[in-house]
Amino acid sequence: NVKKDGEYYWESASISPIFDDNGDIVSFVAVKEDISERKQSEEERYRLIEELELARNNLQVEAFRLLELNDKLLDSEKKLTELNATKDKFFSIIAHDLKNPFNSLLSMTRFINDVYDQLSDEERKRILENLKTAAKSGYGLLENLLEWSRSQIGGIQFKPELSNIYELVINNIALSKSQLEKKMIKISTLIQTDQYAYFDYYMIDSVVRNLISNAIKFSHVHGEIIIRSERNNDKLTVSVSDNGVGMKPEDMDKLFKIEISHSTKGTNKEKGSGLGLILANEFLCHHNSILGVESEVGKGTTFKFDLPLDEEIIS
Repeated sequence: NVKKDGEYYWESASISPIFDDNGDIVSFVAVKEDISERKQSEEERYRLIEELELARNNLQVEAFRLLELNDKLLDSEKKLTELNATKDKFFSIIAHDLKNPFNSLLSMTRFINDVYDQLSDEERKRILENLKTAAKSGYGLLENLLEWSRSQIGGIQFKPELSNIYELVINNIALSKSQLEKKMIKISTLIQTDQYAYFDYYMIDSVVRNLISNAIKFSHVHGEIIIRSERNNDKLTVSVSDNGVGMKPEDMDKLFKIEISHSTKGTNKEKGSGLGLILANEFLCHHNSILGVESEVGKGTTFKFDLPLDEEIIS
């Protein structure tokens, strides 16, 4: 309504008709009330409700943002823990594992140099064999260290191509000939000579080399190692089995965790860094695969992994 001075205001009105004796409307009665203040209060209340709703929405958005930030922080913390574990592992290997083979080389070469003329041919041969073992151990460890460091800084490019897995396995068996002969281990290859799959040759070569070395390490004298492959739909499953010492379930859980220092001596007291299987598993991740393990104490261990038969699986 409008006041006499022209000011608009809010009004609540109740209008009722007045009837005469004949039932006709003769006039109206209006009861009116100025509700401007109440209306203003309602508008203020609605405004506050809208502001509260907006604030609630903003808080929800902020809460989601904080949750995302917390997830990122947890992820960063996990990565930092892994980086620290990697660093500690490196220092441990360099300080102890890599140092030991060189100490052996130095002490044996010093010894043979000092008493060479006093040694028999048999003694010289035995010392040279020990030198060869120490050198091979140091080289294998250094090779794994270099491969691991390259993988961590992205220095190894993933280049899968159609390759012959049989030839790769045979080449690695040939490289392990002296180790196999030393323990008189029989090794069998149950893989078709024309068996191909799509994989990065460098990475899988490292995987197979580490698995064969690991199998020899934990095999007894006159033990047996079997390397086989089996087609499984669009994948090729490759396995390396030995009939050696085997593992407990709690030890299997530690194999692929770099933050846990886990290394077991072989049947001839061979030492290792525990890095080979971790490196192998990381290389297999590029092939959408993981290193599976089955083992029983006293009966041996089988490691297996899948390789794609179709290039599109890893493209």
